[in-house]
Amino acid sequence: MLAQRLARRLVHTGEPPAYRDEQELMADDVLVLLDYAARHAVPLTQDGAMYKRNLLQLLEALAVREEPPARGSWRFGYGRRFKDYPDRLALLYDYCHYKGYLSEKEGQLRLTDAGAERLASRIPEEPTELFRFWIRLYRAAIPNLPAIIRLIDRLADRWVTADSLREALVPFVRPFYYDDPAAVLDKRVFAMMVHLGLLRIGEDENGLTVLRMTKAGHKAMGGIGTRDVEPILS
Repeated sequence: MLAQRLARRLVHTGEPPAYRDEQELMADDVLVLLDYAARHAVPLTQDGAMYKRNLLQLLEALAVREEPPARGSWRFGYGRRFKDYPDRLALLYDYCHYKGYLSEKEGQLRLTDAGAERLASRIPEEPTELFRFWIRLYRAAIPNLPAIIRLIDRLADRWVTADSLREALVPFVRPFYYDDPAAVLDKRVFAMMVHLGLLRIGEDENGLTVLRMTKAGHKAMGGIGTRDVEPILS
């Protein structure tokens, strides 16, 4: 079996002294984004993106701090607003737009009636919905993403070094323009799985990055079917 063969190449470790677990943070930040749109006048550029002032205010309010993309950096293929916003916020924003919570009309970011209803409920978004959306959004650039994350679910059932996990999976990943297979795994898969609460990330005693699936991640994987992963072409 493929997973068993790949598992022999992994380097496992004990539990690291400290690790990061972002379970439910992205789901909570859906409400933060909607609340920001409700309480602020947010003008948009001709391309439909927030101006830097509003972007920095919003990033400050979110649970996970990100920096705006570097000016002139290569950014496309991972969502409709990926070119304008950092990775995690781009996914949050695209999700809220896709769900009809936000609209971009007449040069303004506005909360829709559906968004206002979701905000008033104060009920966090279902994390599995965000997980499904991420798979569908990123599949245009990473066609075999569902298979890759199923392998990660099997291989990272205990703490494993990111280096050895990456090395095991690189042969199954295609480059995407300037993202080589290692970058696809590190930035687009491992990092986003951490943001979605599917993976924990830590550092062992030797300073090596280590990863492990969360219980919520295992559960989410079990609830994903073929119809849930049809790509969204942004």
